[in-house]
Amino acid sequence: MLGLAFASGCLFALITIRVILLVISSRNPTKAVGLIGRKLGQFHFPQESKDFIYYLKLKPKPEIMFACPPLEKILGPERGRQAYKSPELLFSLLHPEDYERFISRFQEAADIGGPLVCRLRLQGDEYTWFEDYLSPVYKKGKMIAIQGILRNVQDKMEMQEQLKYRVAHDSMTGVHSREFFEEQLALLDQREDLSLTLVVCDMDNLKVINDTLGHKMGDAYIKSAAAMLKQFASEDVLISRIGGDEFSLLVLNRTREGGEALIRKMKETAAVTPGVAPGSFMSISIGHAYTERAYGQVEALFLEADRQMYASKQAKRKEEAKPGGSGHALGLLSGDWSKANQT
Repeated sequence: MLGLAFASGCLFALITIRVILLVISSRNPTKAVGLIGRKLGQFHFPQESKDFIYYLKLKPKPEIMFACPPLEKILGPERGRQAYKSPELLFSLLHPEDYERFISRFQEAADIGGPLVCRLRLQGDEYTWFEDYLSPVYKKGKMIAIQGILRNVQDKMEMQEQLKYRVAHDSMTGVHSREFFEEQLALLDQREDLSLTLVVCDMDNLKVINDTLGHKMGDAYIKSAAAMLKQFASEDVLISRIGGDEFSLLVLNRTREGGEALIRKMKETAAVTPGVAPGSFMSISIGHAYTERAYGQVEALFLEADRQMYASKQAKRKEEAKPGGSGHALGLLSGDWSKANQT
């Protein structure tokens, strides 16, 4: 209720300013706003409010005629008083990446358009997200002032970031999601200046684990594989879970040899990573493909990496099926291991 009351009060203040300007605009509108601002400044505004209202005179020189809350409260008594005459003291609190975009809207020929999202340090050292809504004030066809309100949208931005993170990440493993992977493929398909090694990984024996030990153990196996792969994540190595037991790595801006060295290290790491059964180790089938220029090559690259992965999986199955092959490892995941744990 306090927030609603304050919003109504702020709206009333802006409406009052507009009405007075319309009545005496032919005289001295900025002086009128200054008088109104001083009167409004005498009212108590709830501290719960997170918004900021201002009136900036542009000519003959920039000057803040009205601010709510008062600049003294934001900048301190001394700097606050100076900021009315020197608005740069207030604008210096803008994030460096937002400064030019914010200031450019005060130009005569600027296209103000919709609200500008920007960051300000109004309290302490932390930046807060705001949406800046501007309304120019004209006299004889010339823009002489700007009245605006900075709406605090920190909660909205944080929620958007949380939603963005959830969409871009797999909830079970914490690596990137399939949606993120497909977005990156679409972007990479337009890049002419980027080399790409596309890696597809498929976990071996997951069906056996699910059928014999249960899906809870299967999920643990998937999480273990993701944790192993995360060791190789970096700014130029993007890891995604693209299926139930399938992962992909996008290795950017590395040579063919660099990508292949990374894959060898992954295989070595998997070979010493414990599996779900005592004495077993993780097994992952891997396929990859490389191009010096990702532009227009991504789909073919993925198909080739996928083909190689399945060829690797088939070769392992044939090896396990041979007499004396490694098929005994599957026994540890089925009845043999279950019986061993019953004694």
